[in-house]
Amino acid sequence: MKAYNIFLFLFLIFPLFLSAQRGEGRKRAKDKKAYETNLKYYNDIFGAKDADFNITESPAEWNTEPIVMLCQKIHISFLRDSEKNGSKTKGVIRKRVLIQDKAALDDFSEFYYQNSSAFGIQHIKPDGTKKDIDLKNAVKVESDVPSFYSDDYHSEDYNKIAIPDLEVGDILDYFKVFTEKYSGNVELIAPISYSYPVVSQDIIFDVDKLWNFYYNTFNGAPEFVQDKEGGIDIKGRKRKIIKRFILKNTNQKAQKEERWDFINLTEPIIKVMALPPNSNFAGGRKRDEVKNSIEIRDLFRPAISSGETAGATILGTTNKRLRSLGVKQMRKKEKKVNTIYTALRLDFINQSLIYRAAIAGTPLMTNKISTTSTSGSMNADTYFSMKSNVFAAMFSTLLKKNDIESEIVQIVPRYFGEVQDVITRKEIEYGVYVPSLDKYFWTLNNYRNPVDINYDMAGATGYKIAKKNLKRRGNTFDEVTIPASEASDNISSTKLNIQVKEDNSFDVNSVFEYTGRYKESHNSLFLFQIPILEEDYDKLSSEKDKAKMNRAKNRKSYRRIKERNETKKEELSENKKEAIENWLKGDFELDKLENFEVLSHGRFPNNNILSIEANFTAKSYLQKAGPNLIFDIGKLISGQIELDNDEIKERNKTIELGYARTIKNSFKITLPEGYKAQGIDALNMNVDNLYAAFVSEANQEGNTLIINTTKTYKKQSISKKEWSHLVEMLEAAYTFSQKKIILKK
Repeated sequence: MKAYNIFLFLFLIFPLFLSAQRGEGRKRAKDKKAYETNLKYYNDIFGAKDADFNITESPAEWNTEPIVMLCQKIHISFLRDSEKNGSKTKGVIRKRVLIQDKAALDDFSEFYYQNSSAFGIQHIKPDGTKKDIDLKNAVKVESDVPSFYSDDYHSEDYNKIAIPDLEVGDILDYFKVFTEKYSGNVELIAPISYSYPVVSQDIIFDVDKLWNFYYNTFNGAPEFVQDKEGGIDIKGRKRKIIKRFILKNTNQKAQKEERWDFINLTEPIIKVMALPPNSNFAGGRKRDEVKNSIEIRDLFRPAISSGETAGATILGTTNKRLRSLGVKQMRKKEKKVNTIYTALRLDFINQSLIYRAAIAGTPLMTNKISTTSTSGSMNADTYFSMKSNVFAAMFSTLLKKNDIESEIVQIVPRYFGEVQDVITRKEIEYGVYVPSLDKYFWTLNNYRNPVDINYDMAGATGYKIAKKNLKRRGNTFDEVTIPASEASDNISSTKLNIQVKEDNSFDVNSVFEYTGRYKESHNSLFLFQIPILEEDYDKLSSEKDKAKMNRAKNRKSYRRIKERNETKKEELSENKKEAIENWLKGDFELDKLENFEVLSHGRFPNNNILSIEANFTAKSYLQKAGPNLIFDIGKLISGQIELDNDEIKERNKTIELGYARTIKNSFKITLPEGYKAQGIDALNMNVDNLYAAFVSEANQEGNTLIINTTKTYKKQSISKKEWSHLVEMLEAAYTFSQKKIILKK
């Protein structure tokens, strides 16, 4: 009987085993066929027969460069997607790089490459010997990838493989074939200059029929030329129905990097936007439109229309909230508008937390979202930002329902260039202007306050139109320039009360305060969702809704959730403490963070300052010198910019600081009894010109040393001919940071 059972078991499992073997065999055969198909596609585009990849030597002028790109070609096909669920591109990239010094060997001895439909590396010696690198020992990359290996066309995961016996003078010739899927339009802004020189490069776009294609080149990049013979279709056939555009570029010098540079305004770049046949964002254009320009006003209506659709659910929720608060009956317009903004912010965050997995990356939200946690509001660093066209559509609608007239603005941030240079949608931001308040409002996120200035928009240009006129044809769009922010709008303030202990370490009570851009950059460090959402609900719920919530608090299910949240809050608080401790280590000789407290989160108009108090211990500022102490006092203002001689002498580009700003430091240092500070006169500095300032004052009152410094960048943009004025301030600040004084017994 037992033998029968065993036989029956084997009889039953054997066909399954055979089936699994056949399935695995079919998969391997299918993968091999797909690889061979993609390899053929590569050879059809620019494979082994491409004579441009026979280059073996660098021009003499680049012999001192660590690497030289002898030849690179990028071929991107915009394809019709038979699945009709988005759009896709098929790409082929081939590069041939010459290694010219020992330092570069470290960068290429481990070669990084992306998961691709087909990929290969050939190692070529100076004598012409060629070896194909076996990829079987490649490993998946979990860490950051060196910038050389990344590009703007392909987004899959990386692997790395060792290149044995790599030496100076060797060449690596490699290629990849890949497919990228998109949920809608394809938008690219990509450089044609890099940190290394390029002897020869081609960028080729093949555009299938029914696609709309907009393109142009800027800042000295060669123009695209259309090939009348057409391009290659998905099957590798040359067809005139496929429109081909080619950019040819030779002897491209390496980028000369300068700090404070908007590279989209200074380095040669290309811009491309391709709209697939199923795009709902064509702006009423016919299909097969191919142009080297685009009129951004034509994108106004479809952007707002799609924004209204994406935000419909939240709109209903916020309308209900505003009615319960009696917003329409409020007499002060400013209070009414601010309440509408903060109510919309609350409902957007709440829905985003609930439906995070479903809405991330949809037309509602930008892709600025942390995915380290999926437990609702329990992720300390979750960041939600509404797409600007969705915000403009919803906010203007809510204003109108509450009797506030508004205009929608369409702005091009300065780092993208001028209005006439726009090619892609991602260069455009939308906002709302309320004439009765003479105030601009910008897309919301977890932290943004209705009175906050969006520094990205400051000084930028674009168009505006009244919401009621937007759907009418033939209306005039008014040109508009957003006011620039002032140095007083963006303040970073550090206040330290320092007690010097007997072992010469410090007890420090610190208060950090931020406004404007500084507040925006520190929000995610100091804040997390639970406390700020609780305050939002308290401020933006009617008494009736609060009573309903209080009744819900008595339910067992609510108590369980609250207990879980309180436990999680403690964990998050510890996570925040660790993050803040690491942040403090970047500026101070931190020993231990004792505690911290958020004094003000700055998310409401009546309190617009982000403020945190922290108590910590510090060391390494004082060194004994006999009975005296040497005090590295300049280190208290943390790292200052150290310019090298070449940088001081020459500036080739406009200085794009992004925003005017002020950095303040205030120190009160209680010295040990019997010590007197010597050399504090050298801490009094005053450099002040039209573009920048550094002012410091120091004095001693009893056993307390008082020091105040103010560093000011007065403009958001400075002409390169005025560089010396900024250098004057930077040198003064750096000199202060190196100062030492003596505490004499």
